[in-house]
Amino acid sequence: MNTYTLLVFAATWVLMARERVPFLPVGRAAGTLLGAVLMVAGGALSPADAFAAIDAGTIGLLFGMMVLTAELAESGVIEAAADRLVRRFRGPAPLLWGIGLGSGIGSALLVNDTICLFATPVVVAACRRCRIDPIPHLVVLAAAANVGSIATLVGNPQLMIIGRLSGISFADWAATMAPLAATALVVAVAIVHLWFRRRLATGPFDAVREDIPVIDVGRARRALVVVAGTFVAFLAGVDLAWAALGGASAMLVVRRAPAAPLFARVDFGLLVFFASLFVVVRAVGATGLPARLFGAVDGGPWEVPAIVGLSNLVSNVPLVLLAAPHTSGDAAWFLLGMASTTAGNLTLPGSAANLIVAEKSGLGFRDHLVPGILVTVATTALGWWWLS
Repeated sequence: MNTYTLLVFAATWVLMARERVPFLPVGRAAGTLLGAVLMVAGGALSPADAFAAIDAGTIGLLFGMMVLTAELAESGVIEAAADRLVRRFRGPAPLLWGIGLGSGIGSALLVNDTICLFATPVVVAACRRCRIDPIPHLVVLAAAANVGSIATLVGNPQLMIIGRLSGISFADWAATMAPLAATALVVAVAIVHLWFRRRLATGPFDAVREDIPVIDVGRARRALVVVAGTFVAFLAGVDLAWAALGGASAMLVVRRAPAAPLFARVDFGLLVFFASLFVVVRAVGATGLPARLFGAVDGGPWEVPAIVGLSNLVSNVPLVLLAAPHTSGDAAWFLLGMASTTAGNLTLPGSAANLIVAEKSGLGFRDHLVPGILVTVATTALGWWWLS
């Protein structure tokens, strides 16, 4: 059974890594759904266990944020933000730094997945408006969101779990990790800049030739008030999923129009993808192999590389849950949080933030691979040294 589970997982990973596979060009969402169905059909999980594996909180958070994003788009806010971005940072390279630093800082205050969900359409629109290559800017968006999220215990889902299990306070975590995150963020953006320097040095930058986008001012103001209220709820410690769903419900009320157009903008394929991914990962975890691998390297010189590798094998949130029984002491928790987060940049399926950017923009596995590896190696090494 373990062999069957791992074979299904390997096939699913290939379908996740590439948007179109020649022999099965169904896309990430359908490929991952197929993997989940095969796990149940082959007996790797029971139907009840498969449904229980789906994290309803994550699905609710994504759905709620999609509704909020859809209203911001319909009111003209996203196009206006893109226009402001490209007029403030005049040139492909300055724009890349503006996106990278903004993404990293935002992810320290909010969930990195949320930052990517909001920012991806803004970045795509900004690059379209100024007629430049979007790939470097999408890569830096995802990489910076992962690295910047290290700073606080609300930066990403696995750090929220560590905060609950370790007992480390929000202030103590930030005091140790925020300086590291700031340094690693600059390193990450610099690496992406250097890797794409030729692509950033060519091409026109014609943002000023575009017409200023039209905004429905009243509708935009109402939408921004709801979004701000949702963020306040996040920071106040309200359950992320219900805060987002509450914000979405409020948005449907204050927009004063039928809800169908907003629901039509929700990316249900992305929701199917994440729901299916939870099932596939649970089945791999049930084999006991990830736990045995981590137990074998716990506390040794291969611990950090193992965290990075397993985070890309089973995803960082399940890895943290698997590693928790082997982790004790603040230093070990800091190391686990750092390495499981920087690991997210190694491959496109390495973090939910990467996949959100890919699904919402068309960023490909090969576009991300080399700069992602370089960022992962540099920031993980920096963090390992910093915390040693």
